Amino acid sequence: MSANSFEQSAKLQTPALAAATIALFTIVFYAMIFPFYAGHATTLFMFVASGTLLLGCAAVLHPSFFVVVLASFLTLGFLLKIVAHLTFGAQLIEPVGDFSGSPAQWDMALRFVAAGQFGGVASIILASFIPSHCRTVRSDARGQRRLGNILFGALTLLVVVATSIYVFNYRYAILRIGYPLGIDIDPRAYAVSAFILTWGALLGALALTQWLIELERLRYASLILVASFLGFFSSLTMGSRIQFLLYILTSICIVLWRWRSVERWAEIVVALCTASLFFVLSIAVVSIERNYAFQGGQQMAAQHSSSSRVGQQPALDGTDPLREPPTLATKFEVVTGKSRLIGVLQELRSLVLMRWIGLEGVLTAAGAERQLGRDLLL
Repeated sequence: MSANSFEQSAKLQTPALAAATIALFTIVFYAMIFPFYAGHATTLFMFVASGTLLLGCAAVLHPSFFVVVLASFLTLGFLLKIVAHLTFGAQLIEPVGDFSGSPAQWDMALRFVAAGQFGGVASIILASFIPSHCRTVRSDARGQRRLGNILFGALTLLVVVATSIYVFNYRYAILRIGYPLGIDIDPRAYAVSAFILTWGALLGALALTQWLIELERLRYASLILVASFLGFFSSLTMGSRIQFLLYILTSICIVLWRWRSVERWAEIVVALCTASLFFVLSIAVVSIERNYAFQGGQQMAAQHSSSSRVGQQPALDGTDPLREPPTLATKFEVVTGKSRLIGVLQELRSLVLMRWIGLEGVLTAAGAERQLGRDLLL
């Protein structure tokens, strides 16, 4: 067999193998969920098929590594989470609002998910006709140097703006788990700010960093360092212990996707060690913050402070000095003083799967079906 005929045969076999693999996973996941699902079998099949198609199309067509990462996150947040919940009995950790668990509400929720996942499949197929890795155009050295300077400026500006928004979020709880919105903000501004806080800053920064790597102005370790910096502030200000991990996984996926272009793996190791330190620090700080806020830490701190301030007069302006924001040291003393460290360690086990965002959101929407409609959409 000649080389050309072998290559043509391989090209014909690849789509067939991919289709067979997707079909196999669809059957396996459907068989695992079906005995425990109370809704319609057709709805469940559409949900499972759209989920496996989303991940399969992203892996086979891979128009961009960002698409592959996003599809992987959605698979964890929806398909694998519902397997863990229904098949293996793992309890959902995030709130689901008024979701009652009735067959009708389950069907509605899975229809929401299936519609979104089929939309993702369509967008991946469309994006595969214009893959990002085929659009790099080389120019002369002067043009590349000028472009690199512009990109450096854009990356610096993005990091400064993102850091400012993170600080603003920590102060006013625009998107902070367990805290009510602390400022009156326009819904459109809120949507933009929430996107920047969750994924917008990271995607923009990694895109600019990857562009600078293509121009040979940065190396691949920069992806992990940028993700570590932004992930630390995002995790800290949102009160999310999984957010940092998501940021780092995104940068690692990019490095693995371009592993042939990585020349200095020692720098990757150093960057991963730095990221590990930031991750441990973010886990510790966020765990202290959450345990203090959600388990009566403020009341205990107030009682502890009041016992040592007997006879103290209120401030002249009428404010209560006990209502001043506590420091991190105070929060740590309260949390550890009540022997809550064991509870913190137990909560960290849920980071493996059940903390991935996805299923709970659509369950909450299905539980609020009376409020659904065009008015809510607009």
